[in-house]
Amino acid sequence: MVGKQADDTLLEADTLIIGSGYGGAVAAMRLANGMVDGPGGDPIPGVVVLERGREYSLGEFPYDMEDLPSHFRMLRPGKKPGGYPDALFHLHVGADNADPNASTEDQEKGRDKAAADVLVGSGLGGTSLINANVAEQPEPHVFRKTAWPREFRDAPDLLATAFAKVAEHIGVTTHTAAAGGEFPKYSALQRLGRALGHPARPATIAVTTLAETTLAATTTASRSTAQYAGQGVDTCTNKVGVQQSPCTNCGNCVTGCNVGAKNTLDRNLLRLAKSRGAEFYTGATVESIEPVSPQASDSDRSYRWKVIVRPTVKPAEKPRTNPDDPVVYDTYCILARQVILAAGALGSTEILLRSQQSGQLQLSATLGEKFSTNGDGVIMSYGQQQRVGAIAQAEQKAPVAAVGPTITGIIRTGKLTIEEASIPAALGRLFCELVTTSAMLQRISKRKLPPLLKDSGCDPLAASREVADHCQALLVMGDDGANGQLSLQGNSSTLNIAFPHGNISDNSALTEANRLLRAQDREAGLDGGQYAPNPLWQLLPPEATGVLSGSMPVRRVLTVHPLGGCAMADDVSGGVVNHRGQVFRRDGEVYDGLYVMDGAIIPTALEVNPFLTIAALAWRNVEFIRNSATDAGCQQVDPEYADLGEVPHRQRSASQPTRFVIQEQLTGQLDRLTPAFTRLLHGQNPQRLLEKNGLVVQIRAQHDNAETWLDNPGAVPLRATLQLYVNPLPLEQRELYGTGGVHPARLSDLQPFITLDGSFRVFAEDPYDCMADVLGFFSALKAYRRRRAQTRWLPPGTVKDLLRNPVKTLMKLWTAACTFINIAVLQSRFRRLSYMFGDATSAVTNPGRKSHWLQPGYQAHVGRPAQPRCQSHRTGRRRLCRKPACECRAAAGAGPVGSHAVRPPAAEPAVCRRVGGLCGARAVRHQFLGIRWAGLSGCAARAT
Repeated sequence: MVGKQADDTLLEADTLIIGSGYGGAVAAMRLANGMVDGPGGDPIPGVVVLERGREYSLGEFPYDMEDLPSHFRMLRPGKKPGGYPDALFHLHVGADNADPNASTEDQEKGRDKAAADVLVGSGLGGTSLINANVAEQPEPHVFRKTAWPREFRDAPDLLATAFAKVAEHIGVTTHTAAAGGEFPKYSALQRLGRALGHPARPATIAVTTLAETTLAATTTASRSTAQYAGQGVDTCTNKVGVQQSPCTNCGNCVTGCNVGAKNTLDRNLLRLAKSRGAEFYTGATVESIEPVSPQASDSDRSYRWKVIVRPTVKPAEKPRTNPDDPVVYDTYCILARQVILAAGALGSTEILLRSQQSGQLQLSATLGEKFSTNGDGVIMSYGQQQRVGAIAQAEQKAPVAAVGPTITGIIRTGKLTIEEASIPAALGRLFCELVTTSAMLQRISKRKLPPLLKDSGCDPLAASREVADHCQALLVMGDDGANGQLSLQGNSSTLNIAFPHGNISDNSALTEANRLLRAQDREAGLDGGQYAPNPLWQLLPPEATGVLSGSMPVRRVLTVHPLGGCAMADDVSGGVVNHRGQVFRRDGEVYDGLYVMDGAIIPTALEVNPFLTIAALAWRNVEFIRNSATDAGCQQVDPEYADLGEVPHRQRSASQPTRFVIQEQLTGQLDRLTPAFTRLLHGQNPQRLLEKNGLVVQIRAQHDNAETWLDNPGAVPLRATLQLYVNPLPLEQRELYGTGGVHPARLSDLQPFITLDGSFRVFAEDPYDCMADVLGFFSALKAYRRRRAQTRWLPPGTVKDLLRNPVKTLMKLWTAACTFINIAVLQSRFRRLSYMFGDATSAVTNPGRKSHWLQPGYQAHVGRPAQPRCQSHRTGRRRLCRKPACECRAAAGAGPVGSHAVRPPAAEPAVCRRVGGLCGARAVRHQFLGIRWAGLSGCAARAT
């Protein structure tokens, strides 16, 4: 754009393709024909491709969590986007939808809200850069749905030839085993398939491997004699002549393949299009499309379309008189004879919506409708008996273990697709937290632990990598009804994703998947593991929602397969384009030279990964544009485009473990002095220890490997020291600072009069048995009755329901009662901080433990008399408890510091609102079932 001014014409083209995903890549490859004659006889490019993102080379995709922020962008309706404009991942946050069919009780409690978020890829190659490259054809019944145009309903195999052609050019194979044997995650899927009665089979994926299981469609690929990375492994030459490295089975397909084994579009179709003369421009964002005015100059009359475009990164803003007005950027234009929209379901729909909003196009009233999430869902299992190995390796060139491609197997149940998945290394820790949290919350209704947790001794509340290696991630697809709607919110250009006609979180696909997988909970299908749904979709088990009070968070569905928005139909009343992808005018005719060829034109959910169908539709529709039926262009790329370059070797220096230190300072006073204790002071004034805050306690705990400790913090002790000092501050300053403590710099100049070495165990679980659970249940029951301040145990309307449908009502009451008992039992189980300090020379020991059972309104105090806050027996309001016989029992701790811990009665069950990690870098899971986990000490003394 050097030398160009705003509104200038950047270039002219015969065919302008917006987007480089599957539809755009197919169109570019098949239509590219070098230079053609322009209006004045000057040559112009035959095909120009615009891409919003940037081009990626080997090694530029994210490797770990530290890389992800620079590759991420979030877009929310009505708010300023966050992240990088040309980021690899674009997350579109959907609007909250109220289910019109929800019950009155759910509406009052805010449990009728749901939202659908969409994750898409941006870069040269589109979503192929970040998908799992599963090349599956939909079942014939999908094309017989009434939403499809008549041509597809009458001939469900209409795309058979196109499917074969696309598979041949992209290259598909099956890959379920490596040198060490079958991938564990595929074996786990086979066990699930046998239990469901629908056997698992290898998925057809677009990945280059050295296995001998390649399909007939890829037999044209040849083996090269070149050596791969000096490891003695042959490279492969694909259908179009590009050399690719074989899959290393690292499992990082969905964050970008850094070894070049994934058959993304920039390795095949786009390179062939470039060799045939297509021109590519990255970093270009299209604002709108408008027809060329009939009053344009003679040189422009042969161009039908003007495309308004701006730079993706740092575009210049035009001045605004009102700060609340939408941002308008300096733009340029591109003239073209025909335009093909292939920017994806969101991108193409958004461009047409903006074009219609500006009054340049008169399109179908159905624009933005029939949007589908393809029934996408994520389901997990927790703690299977056998290793699953679903977390990918951080090093991609030479991984330590063979995980396999992201997806290697598939189960088809008729209208539901289930696929196993690997979690990229960059999201490995997040997966550990997610599956552990989900499993913990689901145990509200069934507290039995998977056998693996009982046998291994692993903490079920710790996000352990050892346990996560026995967890499985499953991807689900099905029919969601395609009742979503895309729109522009007011004057904003931000896309709004809504489902106004129903609750997207309760679509038939997710409901059926939940039914099938929940039946395998701790059964053979999940190898004894626990069923763990996505907590963003189902935070608590259904049995608990009727027992717990409080509103629920918005249920969220994340899709990576957005479809629709510019749906195909027989006429303008039913869709935006016809079966050829031509855009309807409002009067029913079609715009000459304007097409849509991507997932936006698919009118229903495909119930399977959609990329092969999108590419096949584009392959078919290009036949109606081309002048010849045969492919006259070159079949092999130019030699300069055949080599992808050397595969980089990149591993962060993570060999050194992370050492962490927890330090806390407490102040207090002694009740009395003993002669033995006085001798330890070595001449210091002992009376100061009897004064307010005259004693300073410095506690320091540490561990040499944070990962090891976080995997099981309740069992792994921390090395700790406890040092006692005489407070060096005068009494006046101690009164002024209160419990603020002493600055560490002042203490560093002093010598402690006692130093004790010992250990901490944080979150150590108290042993429990059947009798402890029974006593805990009655304690919780008593507290529930007292805090409810009433004796009504049944929900309103129960008597009427019993008379109307006694069997169903009794079953519902029985389920609620069992859930309540389970919650009450869990209330009686809590964790403790246990410690032991000692010194053999001085014969001083200081053992003790503290309960992690602190709630809002309850406090533990150190160095002063305990004043626990409790519930009033009469009014239910909180007040200071001054009666020693109160249910809030103060337990005096041992040691020189007078510490008091408070254990309140069991709390009323409440919905978990905040779920975090465990400790330190991951804040403890707190306020779960009325339990609020304290910090390291859980005291009122201020930590320095």
